[in-house]
Amino acid sequence: MKVKNEKEIEASIILYGEFLERNIKKLSGLKKIGNYYLSRKKTQRIHDIYFDTRSNDLLEAGFGLRIRNINGKDKITLKGNSERANWGGVQRLEIEHDWGAQAWFDIISFLKKNITHLKFKTDFDDSVNAITMLRQFGFRKIQERKNKRRIRIICTDIKCKIPIVELAVDSLTFVLKDTDIHSFEVELELKESDNLNVLKSLMEELISLFTPGVQVWEFSKLSTGRAILHLWNQGILQNTLGKKNRLTQRSYEIIRAFRSSQKIGPNKL
Repeated sequence: MKVKNEKEIEASIILYGEFLERNIKKLSGLKKIGNYYLSRKKTQRIHDIYFDTRSNDLLEAGFGLRIRNINGKDKITLKGNSERANWGGVQRLEIEHDWGAQAWFDIISFLKKNITHLKFKTDFDDSVNAITMLRQFGFRKIQERKNKRRIRIICTDIKCKIPIVELAVDSLTFVLKDTDIHSFEVELELKESDNLNVLKSLMEELISLFTPGVQVWEFSKLSTGRAILHLWNQGILQNTLGKKNRLTQRSYEIIRAFRSSQKIGPNKL
């Protein structure tokens, strides 16, 4: 069983506007960013569903519970509150397992220790899939999104023997009840925690390469999707979308203003 149980350190930028297609093509063709080399692309088809209790206990405690299907294989992930740097980097807890009985037990045991008033079932039913089982245990879907992710590894050498950062170009679809909303995000995830200055430098290089039509985006995809859903239901976001229901600069300004006005604090998911 593959297990990931650690702090993830990452940073993201968003791409939008009239130069979007050009910038995506430019990004796909890059062989170097500054003094660093990029490996060949690998593509993943990702389907994410986030769950919470009826009372939103997980989000209130700063956790996000996700079932992720990657190319047909399920993983269960628990994410925690973020610690943010002023240049856009984010550090957060991430516990991730391949789906199975031990994975379920470990995730629920962790939640029991941190949300003591809740009673979670630990029984595992291998006759149903992950999503069905969470629903049977009383969890409800709070967000669904799809992602065509193109992954490249950033290295110090041209043969890419020493990976330092994973670069993911995400073509995101936020699935709402009556429509789909699309966005493009570039995520950089640090592979070695002592290379924080490298991550910061790469962010600065990307901003320089793709200006205009790019900005640092300090909010998680879960947080962004929650804001999109709220603003859509309020009728606020509809007139800001671009072609193919893509988020525009104006859309992001409204999302940022909404997130900044909330009282849950900047580090909540």
